[in-house]
Amino acid sequence: MKYVNLLWLTFFVVPGLGAEFDAKEWKFLTPIASEPGVKNPQFVRITLPGWVLANAREDLLDLRLVNEDGTEVPYVLQRAEPTTHEDDVPVRILNRGIDPGRYEQLVCDLGEQRQASNQIVLSAGARDFVRRAQVDGSADGSKWIVLRTDAYIFDQREQGRHYQNLRLTFPDSTYRYLRILISLDGRQPLNINEVQVRRVGRTEVEPERVPATIVRRSEDPKRKCTDLIVETAMGKQHLEECVLSVKQENFERSVTVSYQDHRGAWQEVGNDTIHRFKTGPVVDEYLTVPVQDLNEKRFRVRIWNGDSPPLDVLSVSMQRMPRLLVFHSSPADRYRLFFGNPEAEARTYDLGGAFEKLDTLRLPRVSLKAMTPNPSFSPRPVQRPWTERHPGLVWAALAIGVLLLAGLLLKTVRDAG
Repeated sequence: MKYVNLLWLTFFVVPGLGAEFDAKEWKFLTPIASEPGVKNPQFVRITLPGWVLANAREDLLDLRLVNEDGTEVPYVLQRAEPTTHEDDVPVRILNRGIDPGRYEQLVCDLGEQRQASNQIVLSAGARDFVRRAQVDGSADGSKWIVLRTDAYIFDQREQGRHYQNLRLTFPDSTYRYLRILISLDGRQPLNINEVQVRRVGRTEVEPERVPATIVRRSEDPKRKCTDLIVETAMGKQHLEECVLSVKQENFERSVTVSYQDHRGAWQEVGNDTIHRFKTGPVVDEYLTVPVQDLNEKRFRVRIWNGDSPPLDVLSVSMQRMPRLLVFHSSPADRYRLFFGNPEAEARTYDLGGAFEKLDTLRLPRVSLKAMTPNPSFSPRPVQRPWTERHPGLVWAALAIGVLLLAGLLLKTVRDAG
């Protein structure tokens, strides 16, 4: 099996193997549930819930995965994205044939299991060609159904560049037999020497919905805008989309999403144009505003109305892509996840080589149990500044400085007289 990650935003936050974990500086923990379906040591994935995100550091560098022996376990933390994967299908070439000047033919047997397929990859001995190709399917090898007629394969070199496409795609098929017809149009055969058959699929990822509440609405006639103050139940939720529910049927408005920084200034994190156009039974709408990793609990959604009446916004909801924690699990072991340590240092471990070979979204899923306070939590004492810990020495140093300055001033006056 092969797979291709489309867009993985991955970072490694894992401690070294064998390191004994000191839990006293971590405020929370949650046990990891044992899943009956995970019977052998293998990589598994956890989707981090909102309450872990809210109580961990914003950058999530304080997450620690620990087994029952108190040893830290390596893991990879990842923002999930859709992936494409390629599953090879066993194939045997049954017949090769050439109708001189007309076409070159290959018949392939995919076996009795009739695995699904939708792509053929050819390897040709010829160079510098363009050929039209057709793909047929058959259940018994005698009655053929056309799967693709308008495909082209080519191998060309021009101005030092090499252009090649030897892939034939067709709708998903479970036919046991596939026939490839390559038009010759009076030219020489391509001498196909290898055929690979695959099933190419895409694993989608549904965004997680984060409930939000409109706590205040105000109209600004001068700016011609509507301001919605919105809150989520928890902060640090890594919000990525703002979705509006609007009552009106026909509109188009610009929307900005902002949060208020510690100085009280509004900082924009997203903007887009929302719309809904209803013409008869057809409705065209887009009501989503992308935002950039919004972690504030309260924020503002501003709708620019222009000279149109304000929109009746029924609700606002937020979305994010799931945050996944991937690690190698042994069914005989028990694991706990610790979090809630602002002073924790990032860990690194070379897990990249193994991780690159994983199709993460197809790994078995394990879940977290309820969050509990860490019974061994003992926060590090606050280290006061040296001047606060030794005030007597500070005053003594000041007194000495004053005396030295007074002596210097007195000497200067005497020398001047």
